[in-house]
Formats: sequence, C-alpha cells, structure tokens
Amino acid sequence: MKKLVWAAIAVFTIGFANAQTARFGIKGGLNVSTLTGDIENVDPKIGAHVGGLVEIKVANKFSIQPELLLSLQGAKRDYYRNAGGTRFYNEDKVNLTYINVPVIAKFYVIPSLSLEAGPQLGFLVDAQNKFTRTQTTGNSSSSFERKDDVKDNFRSVDAGFNLGASYFFTDHMFIQGRYTIGISSIDKSDYSDNEDFDNYDYDEGVHNGVFQVSFGYRF
Repeated sequence: MKKLVWAAIAVFTIGFANAQTARFGIKGGLNVSTLTGDIENVDPKIGAHVGGLVEIKVANKFSIQPELLLSLQGAKRDYYRNAGGTRFYNEDKVNLTYINVPVIAKFYVIPSLSLEAGPQLGFLVDAQNKFTRTQTTGNSSSSFERKDDVKDNFRSVDAGFNLGASYFFTDHMFIQGRYTIGISSIDKSDYSDNEDFDNYDYDEGVHNGVFQVSFGYRF
C-alpha cells in the first residue's frame, strides 16, 4: 500500500512540470482527532496543526497543492470509579505528533470554492501517553499525573487519504475543512518483523482519523 501512496503522490506532482503559476502560503488551525478500527471506548481529542503549502495551477480550474504540516493527533479515554466515599476520575490520552505531507488535487467549482482530495504520508515525530487520575473525597481532591514515551508502540510512517474543500474570502485569505482517513494501521503489533504496508490487511488494526479546520493565507 505504501508503494501505491507514493505512486499517487508522484502522479499528482507531475503537475509541477507543467505548472502555469505557483503560489506559496501558510495555514494553521484545529484538529479533532481519534483512533479507529481495532480499538474501543476512545473519544476524540483536540489538537492543532500548522505548516506551509504551495498551490500549483495546472489548468483553468485545476491545481495541485503539496503541503508540509506539523500535526498534533491522537485520542483519549475517560473512565470513573467510586470506592466507598471516594470518586476516582481517570484519563488516558495518547498524544501523537506527526509531520504530514499531503498532496492535494483541487478542483475549483467557482473561483472562490474548491473541492479537494489526495494522498498523504505522515512521519511520526513523538508519541506520549499521558495518564491523569483525580481523586475526590468530600470537598478535597488530589491529582496524579504520569507521562510515558510510547513511540516504540507505533509505526513510524502512516498512510492516509484526504477529502475536503476550501473557500477563499479574498484572493489571499481562505478557510479549509478536511478529513483524513487513515489507510494503514499505526499499531506496530499489527505487523510481523518482516512485514511492511504491502502485506497488511487494511480491514484490521488501529487507524488515525483527523478532522481539520484551517485558516490560511496565500501569497
């Protein structure tokens, strides 16, 4: 599968050679991320993303837009327990930091609105599990927090596919909505030592799922 994603990115970036114009830009905004697939009882967590882009016009209504984004993703799980007169609130949060490289095909329905789709590769920079317990008895409470490095539990490369749209308020300023569908498992235990993406059953495993809202400026 990784080969197919690389091939798709290569096909999209052929537009560089025939580009009429290229415009650079910056963007950033909100992530609402979760983990899907072979995992239960997880909730979305709030994160953020920021990075740069270059929009390359290859036809009157068609552009290719490679991006480079720092993206804070993951998921969380909350659970409660009562023991006697004490209430325990526990939160497990998996914080995943990626450098994502999407290559987006943009079709302009009207000059201010584009529909978008394209593949993405993500490179894992950091993975932390943050556990927080709050213990409440009567009117008093106390908290305990622990952070663990869990990067060794996750694959270093994640493949995904993006669907979204952008709306331009002016020739420079835009808002963008996008959902990234994870198409490879990020759980390292889903692969044997000799397997890569090409030998993996994509109906199984743990996948990233990220909804993004971005505000950007195109120079």
